[in-house]
Amino acid sequence: MVKLDPAPKKELDKRDATAVPIADIHKSTGVYRLHEAGILGEGVKVAVVDTGIYYGHSALGGGFGPGFKVEGGLDLIGDGYWPGEPKNPDNDIEDFQGHGTHVAGIVAGETEESENPLTRFKGVAPKATLYGYKVMGFIDYTDDETLIEAFLAAYDDDVDVITCSIGGADGWPDSAWQRVSDRIAATGIVITIAAGNSGWEGAYHGSSGSSAKGVFAVASTETPVIVGKPFNATFTDKAGASKTVTLGYMADEAFPETMNRPIVPLTLDLTSAVARGCQPFPPGTPSFANSIILLRSGGCQNLVKQRNARAFGADYVLTYNDESVLEIPFGYETATIGTISGDAGHEIIALIKDGGNVTGDFSLDQTRPIGIVSPYGNLANDFTSIGALNDLSIKPDIAAPGGNIYSTYLQMPTWTILSGTSMATPYVAGVAALYISKFGGKKVHGAKFSEQLMMRIISSGERVAWSHGIVTQDFTASVAQVGTGLVNASKVLDYTTQLSLERFALNDTANFAAQHTVAVTNNAAEVVTYSFSVEPAAGFDTLDASDPNRLAKYPLAPQIMVPEVALPEDGFSVGPGETKTAEFTFKVPEGLNARLLPTYSGSIAVKSSKGESLAIPYLGLAANLQKEMHETFEVGYPLATKGPDGSITLDPTNSITFTFDLSTAAQDFPRVAYEVKWGVKTLRWDIFEDGWDESAWTSYPPVVGENGYVGTATGYRRTTDQANFDPARDSKNRTVAFPLVNIFRTSIETPRHIVWWLGGLGDGTDIKPGNYTQVPSPPRIVRLPLRY
Repeated sequence: MVKLDPAPKKELDKRDATAVPIADIHKSTGVYRLHEAGILGEGVKVAVVDTGIYYGHSALGGGFGPGFKVEGGLDLIGDGYWPGEPKNPDNDIEDFQGHGTHVAGIVAGETEESENPLTRFKGVAPKATLYGYKVMGFIDYTDDETLIEAFLAAYDDDVDVITCSIGGADGWPDSAWQRVSDRIAATGIVITIAAGNSGWEGAYHGSSGSSAKGVFAVASTETPVIVGKPFNATFTDKAGASKTVTLGYMADEAFPETMNRPIVPLTLDLTSAVARGCQPFPPGTPSFANSIILLRSGGCQNLVKQRNARAFGADYVLTYNDESVLEIPFGYETATIGTISGDAGHEIIALIKDGGNVTGDFSLDQTRPIGIVSPYGNLANDFTSIGALNDLSIKPDIAAPGGNIYSTYLQMPTWTILSGTSMATPYVAGVAALYISKFGGKKVHGAKFSEQLMMRIISSGERVAWSHGIVTQDFTASVAQVGTGLVNASKVLDYTTQLSLERFALNDTANFAAQHTVAVTNNAAEVVTYSFSVEPAAGFDTLDASDPNRLAKYPLAPQIMVPEVALPEDGFSVGPGETKTAEFTFKVPEGLNARLLPTYSGSIAVKSSKGESLAIPYLGLAANLQKEMHETFEVGYPLATKGPDGSITLDPTNSITFTFDLSTAAQDFPRVAYEVKWGVKTLRWDIFEDGWDESAWTSYPPVVGENGYVGTATGYRRTTDQANFDPARDSKNRTVAFPLVNIFRTSIETPRHIVWWLGGLGDGTDIKPGNYTQVPSPPRIVRLPLRY
């Protein structure tokens, strides 16, 4: 059986229950080594475009303005409930949601150096200077216009890096925010934007800002170190010898600091204990009143096990978790519950099974954080959105820790754990800040700097194992999920090889791009020899095998999909300061089911005689996209309605009469809802004279007055939750003319697109009474007799 090369394990992948420093999160990314070398981001200005920053936090400098860590920024919203009320910006970037503060801490947060090394917090670039741009108030909403304004303000403030953990469904590289971002990046400013949190929606679900070609789309991996609360566990073997170690546990409510009790497992069976505790305990079960009961998670909710144990006096419960990422457990109100790692649970049970005992002492300061090594560390998070973009270009670019990340927050609490590509994105911004602090940024290297650093970071990616519903070391995660993999900051700063910015987008079979090149520059003082190889990642089917008319959703199944690649024969050598170009020729993998749109990807590994190893991503679709995606609309769409709340469903095969009476009682205008399986570049809604058919079609765009063409419809720019048009409140001229461009595919989060046509045409006039033929795109003839 052919298998893909497994992903290498990272530095922290150890089976150890003992607590570790919370700063050990940085070991698997190489940031830890840079910190040890004194590279901390000093002198670099990082813009955080988000909900604002709680700059009063001690780990964020405790103040705002020159001389503080948070030196500047701009409030674009105010402290109100925009968009429900007007914007009212002031001079304060105070954060009322916590999201921006959490992001800021990941970039540059830092507690006192005198703090216990186990509990000391350090962001990626703790000496960097922050600028906050507040684009949300109390409501979790913003728009492209506000984001563009914030990016331009950051540009005017001459920042080195912009990070933005905001986005929405899109997947097109040339929408307005993306275009502005690309132009700013072209001046040398490094930009990182979140790839999105829609991993359960399947592939080709690109986000908005991160789809820009010149910015990083950052995916998320699980943290290698989960932050919990500390306790001391004393292990006493059957001979009476004891040792005490500090362990960590996750809990919403801390155990009392006076707690010092024996830990008693419900069962010593480590092989079939998952369901133990899911049923009421049998009569005669000993009391747990003076102990801490240890239960294994699984088989039912921990709450059920806790209630059953509570019936026998167990007011304190620890669970250990073998099956999933450690999380704060949901507890029973009359008892306290916490979760420890599977390794800790196994060590406790093994000792007790051998005749020993274990005591838990919670007298340590429960407000101080402690690190717990996660067995799922450095795996892709299920929530991280899966690319590529609608035009088959490669996104995301790189991954960083984003699952269960501990960072700064608001006053109550001042620290918290959040998950998302929102947390991974500022991590990469911090890596960029570390590089700039040592080598300089756009002021030293010019406008091409962001492009050069972008490839240094992309090519640093370390492969991670497949993780999307299932975890297997037999497959490497797809480029569509994690880009080249987990960022390695040591490579970014230490390697002497520079690659030109390349993403080998192979496209589909009808537009297959077989030939690709990369320029390899040797910045070392000696001649370096380079070799090239293929490191394939897992492939997957984009469509559901049980119903090819639908996209495959969570979980995707990994498959072997390996292209044949002609590489530079025997590699080549490059002299000091010289550049050579490597050429590659790809062939589409064979034997795949094109009907299911198989997506294949991986990396071209570039290895040097100096021991350097870099990656160039490739991705392709082993099918003719236009042929296989011949029906773009989801089943049952477009759906046409009219009347108040769209209560009257229309049959487009019959003639339909509209009066365009916009009164709240009538609402007699067409409302069209549609769902699309793939992003649509252009959506038309053309109006022709009655009797027109496609035989009269000549070329696009049609010309008003020729071949029966009347004009294009317009769509009313309704708000998200607007149910009806109110003539007393709303303006019928608040419209956008068709064609609409850059339509994103629908999903659970964005279930449908809705367009209201109030009778206006694209030239600003209203349609005259009469009979017409409507032609939406994809072409579908609908007769619309209009009578007043």
